[in-house]
Amino acid sequence: MSTASALRPARARTALAGLALAAFSTLTAAQTPPSIVELAAQRCGICHGQRGESTNEQFPQLAGQNARYIVKQLEDFRAGRRSNVAMDVVSKELDAAQIEAIAKYYEQQTPQPHPSTDALLVGVGRYVWERGNPFSRVPACASCHKDAVGRGNAHLPRLAGQHPLYVENQLKRFHVRERKNDAGPMTFVTDRLTELEMRAVAAYIGGMNPPR
Repeated sequence: MSTASALRPARARTALAGLALAAFSTLTAAQTPPSIVELAAQRCGICHGQRGESTNEQFPQLAGQNARYIVKQLEDFRAGRRSNVAMDVVSKELDAAQIEAIAKYYEQQTPQPHPSTDALLVGVGRYVWERGNPFSRVPACASCHKDAVGRGNAHLPRLAGQHPLYVENQLKRFHVRERKNDAGPMTFVTDRLTELEMRAVAAYIGGMNPPR
């Protein structure tokens, strides 16, 4: 047998090994989990924006939100303590590690304010925020949400710059008992707020300058 003939099987084996390695590399790449940025875009971006800067006022802005608060809300959706058709599904598709990572990602993003052009409405909202309404026993919002312009915590969200319509809708949901998580103080307050006061407070919150 010639030297050339003897080398052919070895070359064939080397070529096959190379093809197998390439196929394995391709398979491994296909199985690599998406980055947190990609995961946030895939699971959350359609409603909340890729960086948490939702353009639809029905959905909350998540950019700059306290990570612990985001985690708690997702856990509440998973456990049925808070309900929303879309969020009930999405929260159950994410595991605990993904929820933590997405929450930290959104916390690091820069939020934007959403100021109202109605100065009189904002003025009413500021009064209720700072002083409440002693005639209807509404406490000042700031008595609990004093860190609204800061980062908030697991139970009290960062509110500054949030979409006014979203805030107003949440106040109404607390009032009619649609939203039941963290509801104790909020049902007490919203039972005493008028619709005008809800809208005014929401407008004031939207114009607060979020932390940078």
